[in-house]
Amino acid sequence: MNQEQIIFEALVVASSKKNPDKVFLKQLKNQAILFGLELPFDSSRRKEFTYKTSDIVEEWEIDMWKSHMNRYFPCYEAASNSGKTGPIRLKDKDFNPDYRHPNRRMKIGDDPKKTMPQLTWSVLFRRVDVVKKLLDKGADVNLCSKLNETAIGVAVENLYVDNNPTPVDLEIFDILAKQKHKKEVLNKRTAKKRLLPITSAVGTGRPEVVEKLLKMGADPNRRGPDDNTPLYICIFYITTVTNPKDDLVDINSMPVTCESLNSLRRNTGGHYGFSLKQQTAVMLKLRNDPRSNALLSHWTEKTQQMMSVDDLHEVAKLLLDYGADPNAVQPSPLPGYTPLMYAAQMDEARVFEMMLDKGGDPLKTYTMYGQQINCWKIALGFSSSRVMNILNDKENWSNALVPDYLKACGEFSVAGLNRSLWMSGNSHNSISDTKSTAMPTRRKSCERMLIVFIT
Repeated sequence: MNQEQIIFEALVVASSKKNPDKVFLKQLKNQAILFGLELPFDSSRRKEFTYKTSDIVEEWEIDMWKSHMNRYFPCYEAASNSGKTGPIRLKDKDFNPDYRHPNRRMKIGDDPKKTMPQLTWSVLFRRVDVVKKLLDKGADVNLCSKLNETAIGVAVENLYVDNNPTPVDLEIFDILAKQKHKKEVLNKRTAKKRLLPITSAVGTGRPEVVEKLLKMGADPNRRGPDDNTPLYICIFYITTVTNPKDDLVDINSMPVTCESLNSLRRNTGGHYGFSLKQQTAVMLKLRNDPRSNALLSHWTEKTQQMMSVDDLHEVAKLLLDYGADPNAVQPSPLPGYTPLMYAAQMDEARVFEMMLDKGGDPLKTYTMYGQQINCWKIALGFSSSRVMNILNDKENWSNALVPDYLKACGEFSVAGLNRSLWMSGNSHNSISDTKSTAMPTRRKSCERMLIVFIT
């Protein structure tokens, strides 16, 4: 029996006790991390990380380990009573609001420890009349569920494009937005899926929702799912609307990282297993699964229908006006990437220029195959002509941004460099024209040079 089997069996058995010993589970998880069998600690929480047991072993992880009792010990008589994976089915028909006790909590599923304030429950099921009456009776909008779910967070999630076939009315959100919210509640991330009101608001594609949350005190740099910032997520949606084919290729070509594996577990509750080997195998398999690609295509089409580029540009402007950091380093999909770099890659000239005006640093680099890559190299490698035009106009950046190997070729000016990169007859369009620009054809000599630093 190997170390992996011993540790995983111990995690399953220890989690299946009536009152799991969390200190022992912490020790087991530490051993799993030491042997490379478990994901390392969350780097995004480094500042708030205290190494307490609750920081290392989360409640949802215990449920996940417990749910695999039948898989590891199929003959054990109590295996059939072990935890279950998958979503909890909630029913609204049996819900009777208690207006005498407006802050009463509702039980969720079969676990008595999982509860939710009835106000949040009413928001979840979009019961406008009940929400209004509970607030009139004094319900507290700042109450959270066991998993950090809040009424305002659920209201924004209800507007998310993923959750609706058509745009949804803002009535419940507007009602809650008028209430006094604590900043820590507005910036509270759910414990398992890490849903955050401001990132979910970006996912609605509606500037008015984002603006209201920012005015209420939402942090424009707080990280949500996959530990990406709202500004980075906004550029992702712009890419989905403007370059859907490139977006699908990017999603399927993303490397399997700690962040992506962590996201898979948090969103599936261990349904695909909890070992790194099992999760990695599932992620790689999904990339070649026609059903998975069909779902991605459907999501892309729906996003295009329900979001507009102009609205998303307005969302990006709002985030920047309220202090979003264009140089914030992202852990995924490429460690070290920033929103500014992402805009350079996608040739998003309008957002790129906005970020430069708000302190975006095109000299900032990330490391790829031992090389330092800045915005110029990214724009060059992805044929981002509009972004290159912007960089051309910034004289103080010209010499610093041009790759050394191109300087050695004798093309010292950025303008001269551009002339050598593109075929004659492919003049640059206006920076403001973000819809009609066709990708220029690259010279063969340029393609050979690009291979040097891309591969």
